[in-house]
Amino acid sequence: KTAGKLAQAGVPFAFQSGGLASLNEFTANAARAVENGLSRDAAVRAMTLSPAEIFGIADRTGSVEAGKIAN
Repeated sequence: KTAGKLAQAGVPFAFQSGGLASLNEFTANAARAVENGLSRDAAVRAMTLSPAEIFGIADRTGSVEAGKIAN
């Protein structure tokens, strides 16, 4: 429920995968956040653009756009 509350409050946040055994856990945890009130769009953003924004590299990564790194 924390992710949904952060999103509602306008607090920047991102999902991270440290300590997980598999990618399946990462996506399952994101799905749980959606089940607990986070919008699907906010969940996708928390895995893509939000981390780039938090680290100050959104001009180069985090979304699929011309001129950005595509990895």
